[in-house]
Amino acid sequence: ARWLTHELAEWADELLSVANLQRTGVYDVTRVRDLWDEHRGNRRMRQRVLWNILMFQAWWLEWNVDKPRQGAVAEALV
Repeated sequence: ARWLTHELAEWADELLSVANLQRTGVYDVTRVRDLWDEHRGNRRMRQRVLWNILMFQAWWLEWNVDKPRQGAVAEALV
């Protein structure tokens, strides 16, 4: 819970931005933003659900099919 409001706050805020949530198109943007605001404001600890969303967002934004793949791992996948 603390990491999301301190050390990882900037990273999480970027992954949970309206633009990135709309880009993946999986989640209800308003609901996720509400969860994030509750957590950041220390009104309710939402770290468990947010962590799952963050992991999906990080994975999707790294590996989605409309993004050119780079590096040795990507070459192995081709």
